[in-house]
Amino acid sequence: VDALVLQARSQAKRGNRDGSLATLEKALPLADSLARQDRKNNEWQVGLGIAKMMQAQLEMESSPAAAEATAGTAAAILAKAQAIEPENERIYRWLALTRNFQARLALARNDVPSARLHLDQAASLLQDAGRSAPNESLRLILADNLTLSGIASHRQSQPDAARIAWEQSHTLLLADAGDQIPFER
Repeated sequence: VDALVLQARSQAKRGNRDGSLATLEKALPLADSLARQDRKNNEWQVGLGIAKMMQAQLEMESSPAAAEATAGTAAAILAKAQAIEPENERIYRWLALTRNFQARLALARNDVPSARLHLDQAASLLQDAGRSAPNESLRLILADNLTLSGIASHRQSQPDAARIAWEQSHTLLLADAGDQIPFER
């Protein structure tokens, strides 16, 4: 399942949406079957949550409502897994990505309160994780969270809060960059 999800991610990043969807269509039934066979196997639950999150990302273009429902399913699966393994970086990274994605969807439909809820949930995960295991992936997720928080503040007519969030995101992206900013940033 992980290999298929990784392949689908790679295809999506290269712009091959159809190939990514086809690969995910192979991964999702496998992930679902494994997760149902042993509900106590947290690794299999996480695999299903990640596959669902990827499905939501791919659904966003064609059906935002479906993307929102699928992202909600992914978040619920990953939140349960995170409660079982609170120190697992893979789980809280994907849960934070999912919460940011849910916030992005909420902002797209101008639901700032829902966006704030998801952003706060992700920020809480990232702050706890950043203290114990800071890394580049978490830095990028936190920068995205701050950027989205700035957008939410701007929509709530809070220009000072928006500016502060955007400046924090900018500072985070440039921190430790040296002469050249890493490609991922």
